[in-house]
Amino acid sequence: MLSNILANLRTNIGNNHNKRLRKLENKIPAVIYVKHKNSLLISLDHNIIYYTLKKNKSYETPINIKINDEIHTVNIKNIQYHQYKQIILHIDFMYI
Repeated sequence: MLSNILANLRTNIGNNHNKRLRKLENKIPAVIYVKHKNSLLISLDHNIIYYTLKKNKSYETPINIKINDEIHTVNIKNIQYHQYKQIILHIDFMYI
């Protein structure tokens, strides 16, 4: 089952901006790696992606990410979790 998730492109990069995203906006930074093209830097709503992953229970399930009226079908490549809190710090996606 494909899940549909809304995302925003992010232009600011770096540790301070990513911390601000997580704390103030409850979003997580993510990257979509595309073969032979530039990667897409995006931000996702933490609660939506957290519960979507919890519901699917498989990281191999494709996910549809909608960015500016474009739908990208991706697989999860890597997820970074906080050491002891139940929060996601960063996700890497691979474009299908």
